Amino acid sequence: MGTSNASSPYVATKCRCIGSCSDGLDESICYLEDRAKCYKVLRLVDGEYLEEAGCLQSMNHHVDQCNAASNPQFHDNQKMGCCWDKDMCNDEIDLYGQLEDEESPQDYTTLTIIAMVMIVAILVALALALVFILRRRKNLKKHEETDEESYMGDFKSKSLHEIIDDYSMPCSSGSGVPLMVQRTIARQIEIIREIGRGRYGTVMLGKWQDEYVAVKMFHSTEEKSWDRETNMYQTVLLRHENILCFIASDINGTGSWTQLYLVTDYHPNGSLHDYLQTRALDVPSALKLAHSAACGLAHLHTEIIGTQGNFANQGKSAMAHCDIKSKNILVKADGACCIADMGLAVLYTSSREDGGGHLDKGHYTKGKQGTIRYMSPELLNGKFNDRAFDSFKASDVYSFALVLWEILNCATVQGYDATGNYQVPYFDDVSSDPDFDEMRKVVDVEGIRPEVLPQHSKHQTLGRYVKMMSECWVPRAESRLTMLRIRKTLGTLRHGSNDETLPVIVEYQPSNASSAYVSDRSNSSGFPTESTYGRGFSNPKSGYDFLPNPDKADSPLISSGFDDANRRDLPIL
Repeated sequence: MGTSNASSPYVATKCRCIGSCSDGLDESICYLEDRAKCYKVLRLVDGEYLEEAGCLQSMNHHVDQCNAASNPQFHDNQKMGCCWDKDMCNDEIDLYGQLEDEESPQDYTTLTIIAMVMIVAILVALALALVFILRRRKNLKKHEETDEESYMGDFKSKSLHEIIDDYSMPCSSGSGVPLMVQRTIARQIEIIREIGRGRYGTVMLGKWQDEYVAVKMFHSTEEKSWDRETNMYQTVLLRHENILCFIASDINGTGSWTQLYLVTDYHPNGSLHDYLQTRALDVPSALKLAHSAACGLAHLHTEIIGTQGNFANQGKSAMAHCDIKSKNILVKADGACCIADMGLAVLYTSSREDGGGHLDKGHYTKGKQGTIRYMSPELLNGKFNDRAFDSFKASDVYSFALVLWEILNCATVQGYDATGNYQVPYFDDVSSDPDFDEMRKVVDVEGIRPEVLPQHSKHQTLGRYVKMMSECWVPRAESRLTMLRIRKTLGTLRHGSNDETLPVIVEYQPSNASSAYVSDRSNSSGFPTESTYGRGFSNPKSGYDFLPNPDKADSPLISSGFDDANRRDLPIL
């Protein structure tokens, strides 16, 4: 594009004409005189830009044609440009672009100032909000600490069991330590090391005021399991010397990371499974393990009816554990057992008014409840009736019989040294990690049971233990002993028949509950008689006789029962 220079050659001969054409058209072509230029101007009229273009007069008349000051024609223009380097060159003069380039620095500065003001305002607002939140958190924390300190009172000078005992007295609800105290204890625990790992999380060794505790830390995805197990342990009147002592539970979260704590007593001996691995038991020690475990499970199975107000809230619901195995039973320092891991438990609360009741199954999944190795025959063959609470209790009894066998197998008697002889049930019949079908074939189809050594079955005391155990793993669920009968029998074997310290618990049975299961194992000896059960058959592996019980075929425990015509008598091996 050319400039206003007298020495420059004037190449253009014609220009674009817009709004000032001699022929009266809005847009046309004009022809240049000698030494003349093309022009284009931009005028601001009533807030709008109007474009004008055409041919200037010869330089012979005006020295500087593109100067608004020397050319009256352009006094009111906003922007103008001239050219002479080629025909129609003023078509290429971009006045709008030049105008934007000149205005943009001012606009940019304005926008920058506005943006900076907004940013400063936002930062000030955020700073004020942050100060407010921090002060509020500080005040809330101070308030919580004050509340906790005042609520805890003189608890800091007490041991954990003294605190727990304060809320387990007859005048208390029996539901355990209040939530405020639980949260305070849980947040004061020092985690030391990992001591175990399970399906739902990790078990850590913790320390609270020089006392060791076990801290079960659930995976963040297992909040329902944490909530279920917490509720089970906090059941009214659940506390028992043979049930793992629950101390506290709490949720500790920071952003997207959440920790679920469940704090219980710590027992250095670990689970019964671990305890038996390295020990050979004498008969009294074996009976103590079996009897104490039976006491805990019997307390779970027993419903305690309340006497005030709404009895369902004042009493204790009956509970079936649903995952009884040696790994879920802990051994205390005195050699007694306590039942642990209530996450799969099922609750039953009866009703005095109509003889019915409410069955709370929690996380129960039909056919997949518990550990496969310890599953009862009815669970394995699909005949389990999950609408009857007695079905869950009978399944617990079968699983407990396998635990009794594990204890028995580690008992040293004359002619048998049990050192290093611990085995899991069915160790010689199934693989180390059996699947459902493999277990069903062995337990249900072939009717195999763990082998009992002749030295145990012929022992004066353990022989009765073996007979009782055999009645706990019979194929028909309704023929198994109840946990109350098992507890009483083991107590008799351990303490003697004249022991008066054994607690007596009477199970409440609604008068019109036709489907309620009432055990007929109530004779004083605790064992069936041949006149009661009829013909028996010999067990070739264990060396003792098993006496089947032809109970009624319409039992509520088995969804499709037996009758005398199609009944299968399976040998108990």
